[in-house]
Amino acid sequence: SLSACSSKKAELIPEFSLPRLAQSGASSSDPCRKAERCVIGYFAPWCPHCKKSVPFLKVLRDELQTVPGIRTVYIVGDATSYDIEEFANQIGGEVYLDSSFSFQDKVPFDSLPHFWVVDRNRKVLED
Repeated sequence: SLSACSSKKAELIPEFSLPRLAQSGASSSDPCRKAERCVIGYFAPWCPHCKKSVPFLKVLRDELQTVPGIRTVYIVGDATSYDIEEFANQIGGEVYLDSSFSFQDKVPFDSLPHFWVVDRNRKVLED
């Protein structure tokens, strides 16, 4: 869970493979691969700030999808008792499920929602 996360900031985002929600049920091995820049957002459907951010997420995704070399990836975790599919459909785009907390266990963060911008070498440019 998020309470187990430290306040240390990530310097690199490791490669990850998570099941994709919404439009495709297929897993994706490292959805940030091949992108010059990747915007990664991490959310939980029970989080009030995450719910309020849905309209912003749609605008961000729509604006960035027109920029060559930039990919937007949203990850939803901590969703055991919530309607994760409905939340993913509200966000739209590429939404991945971190039900086993494999991403959260590898990448330190202490707030929700949380965003990172990484370069093609996975170095965190913005946290």
